[in-house]
Amino acid sequence: MNGRLLSAVLATSLPLAGCGACVEFATEKALEKAGVEIDEAGQRITIKGKDGEVIELSGAGESGTVHVRGKDGEEVAFAAEGEGKLPKDFPFAVADGAKVQGSASVNDARTRSVLATLVHTEGDAEKLVAFYLAELEKKGFEVERAEVEVDGKKLVTLTGKDGTRKAAVTIHHGGDEGWFTQISYREPK
Repeated sequence: MNGRLLSAVLATSLPLAGCGACVEFATEKALEKAGVEIDEAGQRITIKGKDGEVIELSGAGESGTVHVRGKDGEEVAFAAEGEGKLPKDFPFAVADGAKVQGSASVNDARTRSVLATLVHTEGDAEKLVAFYLAELEKKGFEVERAEVEVDGKKLVTLTGKDGTRKAAVTIHHGGDEGWFTQISYREPK
């Protein structure tokens, strides 16, 4: 009886032991057929659409990026990184000591847009406002300033226009983290 039980256990467990590898192989083949490539070593997933669209996700630790390319060449890139980087086409200087929290770059057939979120742990709002006001004016923008204070916390928005280009800088108090600055820029191609 024990021999039959052992044979039954072996007969059912041996195929199951290899079942995980079979499922993994089948999943990989299904993903490949659907246009999905996974590069575990490079920490990257690429999804290709039937019309040439591509979505690429990559990351390491607490940072990551998403790149989307449409069939007509339009591109969107998002980066989320604690020690982040500005988009390569970012048109402005940033104040000393700024840490990039996140950024995005969007390019389509008609426009180019970039966005960055920064944290300034030192300094005060007026120094930051003066820096970014000078930066916008240096780039040829006519700048309007709007300011509001709620519960003793200041929020300042600088809006720049020069006919075809638009920019905005918003600076607000982020509590113990310091001052947050969001910078956006848009121009026609």
